Amino acid sequence: MRLLILMLLAAGCWAGDCLAQSDAADSQVPGQLVSPSGSERATSGSGGKIVTFNGKTHVAWQDATDSGAYLNRIRSLDHATGKWSEPVTLNNGKNNHARPVIAVDREGYLHVVLSGHNSPVTYRRSVRPNDSSEWTKAEPAGKGTYPVLTCAVDGTLLLTMRASPRWAGVDLYAKKPGKPWKKRSRLVFRDRKYPAYAGYQTALAWGPDRKMLHFVIDFYESYHTNKARGAHQAVCYMRSPDGGLSWQKANGVSVKIPARPEQMDILGRHVGPGRNDSPPPVILSQGSLVVDRRGVPHVLYISHQKRPGQVVVASPNKDGQWRHRDVKELANAFPDSRPVGCRGSFTIDANGNRFALLELSPLGAGWKDGRPMRALKFAVKDKRLVWLMTRDGGKTYSTKPALPINTIFNQAR
Repeated sequence: MRLLILMLLAAGCWAGDCLAQSDAADSQVPGQLVSPSGSERATSGSGGKIVTFNGKTHVAWQDATDSGAYLNRIRSLDHATGKWSEPVTLNNGKNNHARPVIAVDREGYLHVVLSGHNSPVTYRRSVRPNDSSEWTKAEPAGKGTYPVLTCAVDGTLLLTMRASPRWAGVDLYAKKPGKPWKKRSRLVFRDRKYPAYAGYQTALAWGPDRKMLHFVIDFYESYHTNKARGAHQAVCYMRSPDGGLSWQKANGVSVKIPARPEQMDILGRHVGPGRNDSPPPVILSQGSLVVDRRGVPHVLYISHQKRPGQVVVASPNKDGQWRHRDVKELANAFPDSRPVGCRGSFTIDANGNRFALLELSPLGAGWKDGRPMRALKFAVKDKRLVWLMTRDGGKTYSTKPALPINTIFNQAR
């Protein structure tokens, strides 16, 4: 059986979907055994898996059973007593890609979207606020893969998913309180010159007034699924001042949707022949987006273009021009290891301090020409889990171990 050990190091922030804020990297909370049978991708992917509201933290994840079932589950931690609730099974996922995501509204009701894999997706809501023990019946929420869920100030739920069938782009769905889910728009589309496999990782984050919605996306597109995979990759940004009805670049210029990178803010891009070994992306943000108290978005991404595991944090100035900070402090602290990706583990606390939880893999085996090979995606030995932190608005960064050396973990969140 597999072990899912959840590190309660990041309680989340209101810029995303949590209503409580904490100084994540300073937390001394030990690792908690949430489940003895978590799947190998139990909390992987973009989209919230942890929310905190009024003294409780709720965790959604995926278990895998010996019989081949993939059970999406949730349980809650009461901060006052230190006790966990019993796990509640939300549904049986199609496979290990069909994982849950969670959000919480201002009244404390919990909302979960239970992913498909190019298949129907369902939605459930907690029967009582701040209580994960009982849920409404499942209802349709759309069709797609890799959902990201957030809640607007008026209670409207917004959901992005990779479109189905055949990886056609990213769709935006909306659910007003008491109403069924409806597809609102297609946000981005796959260009015809990339007819094969495509992956799109997204993130949604609100500004401090809960009016401006920020969006970041990774494009990963292919000429041929098996022979020329990842031929086009990009990290792009746009924002919406009206809850996803209209979109614009950071400088306010309108973006017509469905969009391509050329219409959006391009933070980084890779174009090449593609590879035949299903390689990890060369450039990726994996949903690593936060918004500070001034309403400025910050995107952390990893690039293997110039050197392996380059860490970059990008943010726009007042004119909407993006500045990119090459964060060399991580490589200086760990010269023999580099991050392969950043897996959506970027958060900000109430004081504006920013934290990234990064997995470092040793340089050498698993790397080719300074870029990661597929085997590194599944490696669990010799990795390190570390915090990357800034407390002065990104002028300087420091690092700190998140787990003891030689601790085995997989796809941390």
